[in-house]
Amino acid sequence: MDARDLQLFLLLFVPTLLYGILALPCSRRDASIASRTYATFMMGYMVGGGVCLGIYKALAGNRPYYPRRKGPYSVYDTKADGTLVWRNADATDMMETPFAGCNTVYDVFEYAIAKNGNHRAMGERDVLQSEMVGGFEKLTLSEYKWNTFNEVQARVSNVASGLVDFASLKPKDRVVIYADTKMDWQIAAQAAFSQNCSVVTIYATLGPEGVEHGINQTQATVVICDGKLLKNLTAIAKNCPTLKYVVTMGEVSQDAIAKLPSGTAHEKLSDIGARGARKPCKPCPPAPTDTAIIMYTSGTTGAPKVRRCRLTAVKLVLKLPLVSAVETVISQNCFQNLLSKSTCGATPRVWCCRTPTCAPPWQGGAG
Repeated sequence: MDARDLQLFLLLFVPTLLYGILALPCSRRDASIASRTYATFMMGYMVGGGVCLGIYKALAGNRPYYPRRKGPYSVYDTKADGTLVWRNADATDMMETPFAGCNTVYDVFEYAIAKNGNHRAMGERDVLQSEMVGGFEKLTLSEYKWNTFNEVQARVSNVASGLVDFASLKPKDRVVIYADTKMDWQIAAQAAFSQNCSVVTIYATLGPEGVEHGINQTQATVVICDGKLLKNLTAIAKNCPTLKYVVTMGEVSQDAIAKLPSGTAHEKLSDIGARGARKPCKPCPPAPTDTAIIMYTSGTTGAPKVRRCRLTAVKLVLKLPLVSAVETVISQNCFQNLLSKSTCGATPRVWCCRTPTCAPPWQGGAG
Protein backbone atom coordinates (compact mmCIF):
# COMPACT_ATOMS: atom_id res chain seq x y z
CA MET A 1 0.00 0.00 0.00
CA ASP A 2 1.52 3.33 -1.05
CA ALA A 3 0.89 6.80 0.40
CA ARG A 4 -2.02 7.54 -1.95
CA ASP A 5 -3.83 4.26 -1.07
CA LEU A 6 -3.26 4.91 2.65
CA GLN A 7 -4.76 8.40 2.37
CA LEU A 8 -7.81 7.05 0.58
CA PHE A 9 -8.27 4.27 3.15
CA LEU A 10 -8.11 6.69 6.07
CA LEU A 11 -10.52 9.14 4.47
CA LEU A 12 -13.08 6.38 4.00
CA PHE A 13 -12.45 4.62 7.33
CA VAL A 14 -12.47 7.62 9.67
CA PRO A 15 -16.20 8.49 9.14
CA THR A 16 -17.11 4.84 9.73
CA LEU A 17 -15.08 4.70 12.94
CA LEU A 18 -16.58 7.92 14.30
CA TYR A 19 -20.15 6.80 13.67
CA GLY A 20 -19.41 3.45 15.29
CA ILE A 21 -18.06 5.09 18.44
CA LEU A 22 -21.05 7.43 18.68
CA ALA A 23 -23.55 4.58 18.17
CA LEU A 24 -22.06 2.19 20.73
CA PRO A 25 -23.65 3.69 23.93
CA CYS A 26 -27.12 3.70 22.33
CA SER A 27 -26.94 0.09 21.13
CA ARG A 28 -26.34 -1.19 24.66
CA ARG A 29 -29.57 0.40 26.01
CA ASP A 30 -32.13 -0.51 23.36
CA ALA A 31 -32.09 -2.99 20.48
CA SER A 32 -34.45 -0.82 18.42
CA ILE A 33 -32.17 2.11 18.96
CA ALA A 34 -29.31 -0.13 17.89
CA SER A 35 -31.17 -1.01 14.70
CA ARG A 36 -31.87 2.62 13.91
CA THR A 37 -28.32 3.50 14.83
CA TYR A 38 -27.02 0.82 12.49
CA ALA A 39 -29.05 2.26 9.63
CA THR A 40 -27.79 5.75 10.49
CA PHE A 41 -24.31 4.35 10.73
CA MET A 42 -24.48 2.87 7.22
CA MET A 43 -25.99 6.05 5.77
CA GLY A 44 -23.28 8.08 7.45
CA TYR A 45 -20.66 5.76 6.08
CA MET A 46 -21.87 6.19 2.52
CA VAL A 47 -22.46 9.93 2.74
CA GLY A 48 -19.36 10.72 4.74
CA GLY A 49 -17.20 8.40 2.70
CA GLY A 50 -18.55 9.86 -0.54
CA VAL A 51 -17.82 13.41 0.60
CA CYS A 52 -14.32 12.47 1.69
CA LEU A 53 -13.70 10.63 -1.58
CA GLY A 54 -14.88 13.67 -3.53
CA ILE A 55 -12.54 15.94 -1.59
CA TYR A 56 -9.70 13.51 -2.12
CA LYS A 57 -10.28 13.29 -5.87
CA ALA A 58 -10.49 17.06 -6.14
CA LEU A 59 -7.21 17.57 -4.29
CA ALA A 60 -5.15 14.65 -5.53
CA GLY A 61 -7.10 12.80 -8.18
CA ASN A 62 -5.42 14.60 -11.10
CA ARG A 63 -1.88 14.15 -9.87
CA PRO A 64 0.29 11.73 -11.85
CA TYR A 65 0.54 8.37 -10.15
CA TYR A 66 3.94 6.74 -9.83
CA PRO A 67 4.09 3.37 -8.05
CA ARG A 68 6.57 3.26 -5.21
CA ARG A 69 9.75 1.48 -6.15
CA LYS A 70 13.12 0.58 -4.71
CA GLY A 71 16.26 2.01 -6.23
CA PRO A 72 16.74 4.89 -8.67
CA TYR A 73 14.26 5.82 -11.37
CA SER A 74 17.01 6.60 -13.88
CA VAL A 75 20.50 5.26 -14.57
CA TYR A 76 23.19 6.09 -17.09
CA ASP A 77 25.41 4.18 -19.47
CA THR A 78 28.89 5.36 -20.38
CA LYS A 79 29.72 5.42 -24.09
CA ALA A 80 33.18 4.76 -25.51
CA ASP A 81 33.93 8.50 -25.72
CA GLY A 82 32.99 9.03 -22.06
CA THR A 83 29.54 10.47 -22.77
CA LEU A 84 26.92 9.71 -20.12
CA VAL A 85 23.58 8.66 -21.58
CA TRP A 86 20.70 8.61 -19.10
CA ARG A 87 17.73 6.26 -19.45
CA ASN A 88 14.80 4.88 -17.48
CA ALA A 89 16.05 2.27 -15.01
CA ASP A 90 13.40 -0.19 -16.20
CA ALA A 91 14.45 0.07 -19.86
CA THR A 92 17.37 -2.09 -20.91
CA ASP A 93 17.65 -0.48 -24.35
CA MET A 94 17.67 3.18 -25.30
CA MET A 95 14.17 4.36 -26.20
CA GLU A 96 13.88 5.84 -29.67
CA THR A 97 10.15 6.55 -29.58
CA PRO A 98 7.67 7.29 -26.77
CA PHE A 99 4.82 5.37 -28.45
CA ALA A 100 4.58 2.87 -31.26
CA GLY A 101 4.54 4.65 -34.60
CA CYS A 102 5.70 7.98 -33.17
CA ASN A 103 9.06 8.61 -34.81
CA THR A 104 8.97 12.40 -35.26
CA VAL A 105 7.54 15.50 -33.59
CA TYR A 106 4.80 15.48 -36.19
CA ASP A 107 3.90 11.89 -35.26
CA VAL A 108 3.68 12.76 -31.57
CA PHE A 109 1.38 15.70 -32.32
CA GLU A 110 -0.91 13.56 -34.47
CA TYR A 111 -0.93 10.84 -31.82
CA ALA A 112 -2.00 13.39 -29.19
CA ILE A 113 -4.84 14.61 -31.42
CA ALA A 114 -6.12 11.08 -32.04
CA LYS A 115 -5.84 10.20 -28.37
CA ASN A 116 -7.37 13.31 -26.81
CA GLY A 117 -9.65 14.81 -29.48
CA ASN A 118 -12.11 17.07 -27.68
CA HIS A 119 -10.15 17.39 -24.44
CA ARG A 120 -8.50 20.70 -23.57
CA ALA A 121 -5.11 21.15 -25.21
CA MET A 122 -4.03 24.79 -24.97
CA GLY A 123 -5.36 27.84 -23.18
CA GLU A 124 -4.52 31.51 -23.46
CA ARG A 125 -5.56 34.68 -21.68
CA ASP A 126 -6.18 38.12 -23.10
CA VAL A 127 -4.31 41.14 -21.75
CA LEU A 128 -6.95 43.38 -20.19
CA GLN A 129 -4.58 46.02 -18.89
CA SER A 130 -0.87 46.79 -18.98
CA GLU A 131 0.99 49.19 -16.70
CA MET A 132 4.55 49.83 -15.59
CA VAL A 133 5.19 49.26 -11.89
CA GLY A 134 8.69 49.82 -10.52
CA GLY A 135 10.22 49.43 -13.95
CA PHE A 136 8.36 46.20 -14.67
CA GLU A 137 5.33 45.59 -16.85
CA LYS A 138 2.29 44.49 -14.81
CA LEU A 139 -0.43 42.71 -16.75
CA THR A 140 -4.07 42.17 -15.84
CA LEU A 141 -5.26 39.02 -17.63
CA SER A 142 -8.62 37.50 -18.46
CA GLU A 143 -9.71 33.97 -17.65
CA TYR A 144 -8.28 31.20 -19.83
CA LYS A 145 -9.86 30.58 -23.21
CA TRP A 146 -9.37 26.93 -24.03
CA ASN A 147 -8.83 25.16 -27.34
CA THR A 148 -9.36 21.42 -27.69
CA PHE A 149 -6.85 19.16 -29.40
CA ASN A 150 -9.06 19.04 -32.49
CA GLU A 151 -9.32 22.84 -32.57
CA VAL A 152 -5.55 23.17 -32.24
CA GLN A 153 -5.05 20.70 -35.07
CA ALA A 154 -7.39 22.74 -37.28
CA ARG A 155 -5.43 25.92 -36.54
CA VAL A 156 -2.11 24.19 -37.22
CA SER A 157 -3.41 22.82 -40.51
CA ASN A 158 -4.71 26.23 -41.58
CA VAL A 159 -1.46 28.02 -40.69
CA ALA A 160 0.61 25.37 -42.50
CA SER A 161 -1.55 25.67 -45.62
CA GLY A 162 -1.45 29.46 -45.39
CA LEU A 163 2.35 29.49 -45.20
CA VAL A 164 2.56 27.24 -48.24
CA ASP A 165 0.32 29.60 -50.19
CA PHE A 166 1.78 32.87 -48.88
CA ALA A 167 5.48 32.05 -48.73
CA SER A 168 5.68 29.08 -51.14
CA LEU A 169 6.90 27.00 -48.20
CA LYS A 170 8.40 23.68 -49.20
CA PRO A 171 10.09 20.74 -47.42
CA LYS A 172 13.54 21.44 -45.95
CA ASP A 173 12.89 25.20 -45.75
CA ARG A 174 13.76 26.96 -42.49
CA VAL A 175 11.18 29.03 -40.65
CA VAL A 176 12.40 31.50 -38.02
CA ILE A 177 10.17 31.97 -34.98
CA TYR A 178 11.19 35.09 -33.06
CA ALA A 179 8.74 35.41 -30.17
CA ASP A 180 8.04 34.64 -26.55
CA THR A 181 6.71 31.16 -25.82
CA LYS A 182 2.93 31.12 -26.21
CA MET A 183 0.11 29.35 -28.02
CA ASP A 184 0.82 31.00 -31.38
CA TRP A 185 4.48 29.94 -31.07
CA GLN A 186 3.50 26.29 -30.69
CA ILE A 187 0.96 26.46 -33.50
CA ALA A 188 3.53 28.03 -35.84
CA ALA A 189 6.12 25.40 -34.92
CA GLN A 190 3.74 22.48 -35.45
CA ALA A 191 2.66 24.01 -38.77
CA ALA A 192 6.31 24.08 -39.89
CA PHE A 193 6.89 20.50 -38.74
CA SER A 194 3.84 19.31 -40.68
CA GLN A 195 5.45 20.58 -43.91
CA ASN A 196 8.85 19.05 -43.05
CA CYS A 197 10.40 22.45 -42.38
CA SER A 198 13.01 23.19 -39.74
CA VAL A 199 12.08 25.65 -37.00
CA VAL A 200 14.78 28.23 -36.31
CA THR A 201 13.92 29.43 -32.83
CA ILE A 202 15.48 32.75 -31.87
CA TYR A 203 14.92 33.71 -28.25
CA ALA A 204 12.98 36.91 -27.64
CA THR A 205 15.88 38.14 -25.47
CA LEU A 206 18.18 38.32 -28.48
CA GLY A 207 18.58 41.82 -29.91
CA PRO A 208 18.78 42.93 -33.55
CA GLU A 209 22.33 41.63 -34.11
CA GLY A 210 21.43 38.18 -32.81
CA VAL A 211 18.34 38.06 -35.02
CA GLU A 212 20.38 39.09 -38.07
CA HIS A 213 22.95 36.42 -37.27
CA GLY A 214 20.32 33.68 -37.00
CA ILE A 215 18.49 34.60 -40.20
CA ASN A 216 21.62 34.89 -42.30
CA GLN A 217 23.31 31.80 -40.90
CA THR A 218 20.29 29.60 -41.59
CA GLN A 219 19.41 31.43 -44.83
CA ALA A 220 15.76 31.55 -43.76
CA THR A 221 13.23 33.17 -46.07
CA VAL A 222 10.34 33.27 -43.57
CA VAL A 223 10.28 34.94 -40.15
CA ILE A 224 7.30 34.57 -37.80
CA CYS A 225 7.74 37.43 -35.35
CA ASP A 226 5.99 38.70 -32.26
CA GLY A 227 4.43 42.07 -33.08
CA LYS A 228 6.24 43.77 -30.20
CA LEU A 229 9.60 42.48 -31.49
CA LEU A 230 9.08 43.63 -35.08
CA LYS A 231 11.17 46.75 -34.42
CA ASN A 232 14.23 44.53 -33.88
CA LEU A 233 13.56 42.76 -37.15
CA THR A 234 12.99 45.94 -39.18
CA ALA A 235 16.25 47.34 -37.83
CA ILE A 236 18.28 44.61 -39.58
CA ALA A 237 15.96 43.30 -42.31
CA LYS A 238 17.89 45.16 -45.03
CA ASN A 239 20.97 43.16 -44.04
CA CYS A 240 19.21 39.81 -44.56
CA PRO A 241 19.16 39.09 -48.31
CA THR A 242 17.23 35.80 -47.97
CA LEU A 243 14.37 37.32 -45.94
CA LYS A 244 11.29 37.54 -48.16
CA TYR A 245 8.28 36.96 -45.89
CA VAL A 246 7.36 38.26 -42.44
CA VAL A 247 4.41 36.98 -40.40
CA THR A 248 3.48 38.77 -37.17
CA MET A 249 1.75 37.46 -34.05
CA GLY A 250 -0.60 39.70 -32.09
CA GLU A 251 -1.03 43.42 -32.49
CA VAL A 252 1.43 45.37 -34.62
CA SER A 253 1.43 49.00 -35.76
CA GLN A 254 1.28 49.98 -39.40
CA ASP A 255 4.28 52.26 -38.83
CA ALA A 256 6.40 49.24 -37.86
CA ILE A 257 5.19 47.27 -40.88
CA ALA A 258 6.00 50.20 -43.18
CA LYS A 259 9.66 50.01 -42.12
CA LEU A 260 10.12 46.56 -43.69
CA PRO A 261 12.23 46.66 -46.86
CA SER A 262 10.40 46.86 -50.16
CA GLY A 263 9.94 43.41 -51.62
CA THR A 264 9.40 41.85 -48.16
CA ALA A 265 5.82 40.62 -47.91
CA HIS A 266 3.93 40.82 -44.61
CA GLU A 267 0.81 39.19 -43.22
CA LYS A 268 -0.62 38.59 -39.75
CA LEU A 269 -0.69 35.05 -38.43
CA SER A 270 -4.48 35.22 -38.15
CA ASP A 271 -4.68 36.14 -41.84
CA ILE A 272 -2.31 33.30 -42.70
CA GLY A 273 -4.72 30.91 -40.95
CA ALA A 274 -7.68 32.34 -42.85
CA ARG A 275 -5.76 32.01 -46.11
CA GLY A 276 -4.99 28.38 -45.34
CA ALA A 277 -8.63 27.63 -44.52
CA ARG A 278 -9.53 28.83 -48.03
CA LYS A 279 -6.69 26.94 -49.71
CA PRO A 280 -5.96 23.79 -47.69
CA CYS A 281 -3.04 21.55 -48.58
CA LYS A 282 -1.94 18.16 -47.37
CA PRO A 283 0.84 17.75 -44.78
CA CYS A 284 4.29 16.60 -45.83
CA PRO A 285 5.46 14.56 -42.82
CA PRO A 286 9.18 14.64 -41.95
CA ALA A 287 11.52 11.66 -41.60
CA PRO A 288 13.17 10.90 -38.24
CA THR A 289 16.54 12.08 -39.59
CA ASP A 290 15.24 15.46 -40.80
CA THR A 291 16.25 18.52 -38.79
CA ALA A 292 13.49 19.71 -36.46
CA ILE A 293 15.08 22.59 -34.56
CA ILE A 294 17.94 25.03 -35.03
CA MET A 295 17.98 26.85 -31.71
CA TYR A 296 19.54 30.19 -30.91
CA THR A 297 19.54 30.59 -27.16
CA SER A 298 20.56 32.90 -24.32
CA GLY A 299 20.39 36.66 -23.89
CA THR A 300 23.12 38.17 -25.99
CA THR A 301 22.83 41.22 -28.23
CA GLY A 302 25.54 40.06 -30.61
CA ALA A 303 26.60 37.05 -32.64
CA PRO A 304 27.74 33.88 -30.81
CA LYS A 305 31.28 34.06 -29.53
CA VAL A 306 31.96 30.50 -28.43
CA ARG A 307 34.14 27.71 -29.69
CA ARG A 308 33.07 25.39 -32.48
CA CYS A 309 32.01 22.03 -31.06
CA ARG A 310 29.59 19.12 -31.14
CA LEU A 311 27.90 18.17 -27.89
CA THR A 312 25.64 15.36 -26.74
CA ALA A 313 22.46 16.10 -24.80
CA VAL A 314 24.13 15.67 -21.40
CA LYS A 315 27.09 17.89 -22.30
CA LEU A 316 24.72 20.49 -23.73
CA VAL A 317 22.95 20.84 -20.38
CA LEU A 318 26.29 21.20 -18.61
CA LYS A 319 27.78 23.75 -21.01
CA LEU A 320 24.83 26.00 -21.86
CA PRO A 321 25.34 28.28 -18.82
CA LEU A 322 28.92 28.91 -19.95
CA VAL A 323 28.18 30.36 -23.39
CA SER A 324 26.69 33.63 -24.52
CA ALA A 325 24.69 32.04 -27.33
CA VAL A 326 24.46 28.57 -28.79
CA GLU A 327 23.00 27.24 -32.01
CA THR A 328 21.57 23.78 -31.45
CA VAL A 329 20.65 21.46 -34.30
CA ILE A 330 18.23 18.76 -33.17
CA SER A 331 16.85 16.05 -35.43
CA GLN A 332 13.12 15.29 -35.67
CA ASN A 333 13.66 11.95 -33.93
CA CYS A 334 15.60 13.39 -31.03
CA PHE A 335 13.34 16.40 -30.54
CA GLN A 336 10.23 14.25 -30.16
CA ASN A 337 12.09 12.14 -27.60
CA LEU A 338 13.10 15.22 -25.65
CA LEU A 339 9.46 16.31 -25.62
CA SER A 340 8.47 12.91 -24.23
CA LYS A 341 11.30 13.02 -21.63
CA SER A 342 13.17 10.14 -23.28
CA THR A 343 16.89 10.67 -23.84
CA CYS A 344 18.07 10.12 -27.38
CA GLY A 345 21.77 9.47 -26.95
CA ALA A 346 24.13 11.54 -29.05
CA THR A 347 21.60 12.56 -31.69
CA PRO A 348 21.39 16.21 -30.45
CA ARG A 349 24.15 18.22 -32.05
CA VAL A 350 25.30 21.69 -31.12
CA TRP A 351 27.15 23.85 -33.58
CA CYS A 352 28.88 26.99 -32.37
CA CYS A 353 31.61 29.23 -33.77
CA ARG A 354 33.61 32.31 -32.90
CA THR A 355 32.85 34.22 -36.08
CA PRO A 356 29.86 34.43 -38.41
CA THR A 357 32.05 33.32 -41.31
CA CYS A 358 32.59 29.68 -40.38
CA ALA A 359 30.15 27.35 -42.14
CA PRO A 360 27.50 25.55 -40.06
CA PRO A 361 26.74 21.87 -40.72
CA TRP A 362 23.62 22.65 -42.76
CA GLN A 363 25.87 24.64 -45.16
CA GLY A 364 28.45 21.91 -45.54
CA GLY A 365 30.63 22.64 -42.52
CA ALA A 366 31.75 20.12 -39.95
CA GLY A 367 29.32 19.94 -37.04
